[in-house]
Amino acid sequence: MEIINIYQAVNDYLTKWDPINLPQEIARVEYVSYVPGIVEVLADKDKLCSLLMSFLESIGISQENVDMNLRKEVSLRADELMKLHILGRSHEVFLYIINRPPQKEVCSWYVACDDVKNCACREIRMGEYGEIIAKFDKCGPHSHFTIKDLIQDFCAEIISKGDFEKIWDK
Repeated sequence: MEIINIYQAVNDYLTKWDPINLPQEIARVEYVSYVPGIVEVLADKDKLCSLLMSFLESIGISQENVDMNLRKEVSLRADELMKLHILGRSHEVFLYIINRPPQKEVCSWYVACDDVKNCACREIRMGEYGEIIAKFDKCGPHSHFTIKDLIQDFCAEIISKGDFEKIWDK
């Protein structure tokens, strides 16, 4: 069975669905803030459908325009997303964050999070020119933030394990 990063899989799904037809590179980051909420309710279809309807409303598809076809589509999308929950999953989530504004010499950082403990477990701080300023293994300065905090409060982008490991191995 393939091991998947559930956060990345949900973000990939939303990017492909892209109900407002954004360019793919924009869609990949546009829907990230919805991912933690969707992951939280993946096992409950009623909650997931309700959340997907709220998601559609928040991106400009109003409840007034909701007809039976849209409700059927939301139900279908919920079923497809729930399949992701059933698949084998990695317990690591990898994030890329750009500091806005930069803190001293740190312009961005990469964070590996443990989905079971719901906290950061490895962190790489990067300078303006892509140089590594610091690495933290285990409990770094951002270990008290949840995955949802990092995604929503810091506008984190979900990245692949491979992308994270390339930087980590530098």
